[in-house]
Amino acid sequence: MIKSVPIDYMHAVCLGEMKRLLKFWVRGKQSTRIPLEKCDAANVELNNLRDSFPSEFVSLIHLPCYAKIHGCLDNFSDFKYENYLGLLKKSISHSRFPLQEAAKCPIE
Repeated sequence: MIKSVPIDYMHAVCLGEMKRLLKFWVRGKQSTRIPLEKCDAANVELNNLRDSFPSEFVSLIHLPCYAKIHGCLDNFSDFKYENYLGLLKKSISHSRFPLQEAAKCPIE
């Protein structure tokens, strides 16, 4: 089952790079640093979300295996669904049954 459900490189690679950029903006040269107050505020918000995400979010070691099985990374990327997710969220009004409402959403 692990080989048939690949990890998405958007989360594994691109978001990992974002982590490096954030470290650079926090600990890098003085001219590129984010002000300490903003870092502290963001840290509080992220800590509030900590329980909502799994601890091991990046699994780069398996990516070459998935590429051999499924082809290029774009074949199993979540990027195309991220764009659709925004449209889907906008189409759902304040509903008690969001899944049923999303199922009725027309695909463009």
